[in-house]
Amino acid sequence: MSNKPKREIGKFMVFSTRHISQADSEQLTQDPGRFAADEYQFWVWTGYGAKNAYGPDLSPTVRKLLKIAKAAGCTYVRLDGAGPVYEDLPQFEW
Repeated sequence: MSNKPKREIGKFMVFSTRHISQADSEQLTQDPGRFAADEYQFWVWTGYGAKNAYGPDLSPTVRKLLKIAKAAGCTYVRLDGAGPVYEDLPQFEW
Protein backbone atom coordinates (compact mmCIF):
# COMPACT_ATOMS: atom_id res chain seq x y z
CA MET A 1 0.00 0.00 0.00
CA SER A 2 1.36 3.40 -1.02
CA ASN A 3 1.48 6.44 1.22
CA LYS A 4 1.72 8.81 -1.74
CA PRO A 5 -0.71 11.72 -1.54
CA LYS A 6 -3.47 11.95 -4.09
CA ARG A 7 -2.63 14.64 -6.66
CA GLU A 8 -5.23 17.07 -7.93
CA ILE A 9 -5.54 17.39 -11.70
CA GLY A 10 -6.97 20.62 -13.08
CA LYS A 11 -9.13 21.20 -16.14
CA PHE A 12 -8.89 24.20 -18.47
CA MET A 13 -10.38 25.39 -21.76
CA VAL A 14 -8.27 26.89 -24.56
CA PHE A 15 -9.31 29.79 -26.79
CA SER A 16 -7.30 31.72 -29.36
CA THR A 17 -6.23 35.21 -28.32
CA ARG A 18 -8.19 36.29 -31.42
CA HIS A 19 -11.23 36.04 -29.13
CA ILE A 20 -10.06 38.97 -27.00
CA SER A 21 -9.44 42.60 -27.89
CA GLN A 22 -6.12 44.40 -27.65
CA ALA A 23 -7.50 46.26 -24.61
CA ASP A 24 -8.29 42.89 -22.97
CA SER A 25 -4.76 41.73 -23.72
CA GLU A 26 -3.28 44.84 -22.14
CA GLN A 27 -5.40 44.43 -19.01
CA LEU A 28 -4.41 40.78 -18.63
CA THR A 29 -0.73 41.66 -19.09
CA GLN A 30 -0.73 44.55 -16.62
CA ASP A 31 -2.18 42.68 -13.66
CA PRO A 32 0.19 39.77 -12.85
CA GLY A 33 -1.30 39.43 -9.38
CA ARG A 34 -4.54 38.21 -10.96
CA PHE A 35 -3.56 36.82 -14.35
CA ALA A 36 -0.63 34.72 -15.52
CA ALA A 37 0.73 35.94 -18.84
CA ASP A 38 3.68 35.63 -21.15
CA GLU A 39 4.33 36.70 -24.73
CA TYR A 40 1.90 34.20 -26.25
CA GLN A 41 -0.72 33.23 -23.68
CA PHE A 42 -2.80 34.20 -20.66
CA TRP A 43 -4.26 32.08 -17.87
CA VAL A 44 -7.43 33.32 -16.17
CA TRP A 45 -9.23 31.68 -13.25
CA THR A 46 -12.89 31.07 -14.14
CA GLY A 47 -13.97 32.47 -10.76
CA TYR A 48 -13.15 35.96 -12.08
CA GLY A 49 -16.21 35.69 -14.30
CA ALA A 50 -18.43 35.72 -11.24
CA LYS A 51 -19.86 38.93 -9.88
CA ASN A 52 -17.23 39.52 -7.25
CA ALA A 53 -14.46 41.98 -6.50
CA TYR A 54 -12.37 40.67 -9.39
CA GLY A 55 -14.91 40.33 -12.17
CA PRO A 56 -16.62 43.69 -12.77
CA ASP A 57 -13.65 45.26 -14.54
CA LEU A 58 -13.33 42.43 -17.10
CA SER A 59 -14.82 43.02 -20.53
CA PRO A 60 -18.04 41.27 -21.53
CA THR A 61 -15.99 39.29 -24.05
CA VAL A 62 -13.60 37.87 -21.44
CA ARG A 63 -16.48 37.22 -19.04
CA LYS A 64 -18.27 35.24 -21.78
CA LEU A 65 -15.22 33.01 -22.31
CA LEU A 66 -14.96 32.44 -18.55
CA LYS A 67 -18.65 31.56 -18.37
CA ILE A 68 -18.33 29.03 -21.22
CA ALA A 69 -15.33 27.38 -19.55
CA LYS A 70 -16.88 27.35 -16.09
CA ALA A 71 -20.08 25.75 -17.47
CA ALA A 72 -17.90 22.97 -18.89
CA GLY A 73 -16.36 22.34 -15.46
CA CYS A 74 -13.06 24.12 -16.13
CA THR A 75 -11.14 25.99 -13.46
CA TYR A 76 -9.05 28.06 -15.87
CA VAL A 77 -9.15 29.58 -19.34
CA ARG A 78 -5.97 29.57 -21.39
CA LEU A 79 -5.92 32.25 -24.07
CA ASP A 80 -3.22 31.18 -26.53
CA GLY A 81 -1.96 32.84 -29.71
CA ALA A 82 -1.93 29.40 -31.33
CA GLY A 83 -5.16 28.26 -29.69
CA PRO A 84 -8.33 27.26 -31.54
CA VAL A 85 -10.53 29.88 -33.16
CA TYR A 86 -14.25 29.25 -32.77
CA GLU A 87 -16.56 30.65 -35.42
CA ASP A 88 -19.43 31.17 -32.96
CA LEU A 89 -17.41 33.60 -30.82
CA PRO A 90 -16.37 37.21 -31.52
CA GLN A 91 -12.97 37.66 -33.17
CA PHE A 92 -10.67 40.67 -33.02
CA GLU A 93 -7.87 41.73 -35.36
CA TRP A 94 -5.05 43.52 -33.55
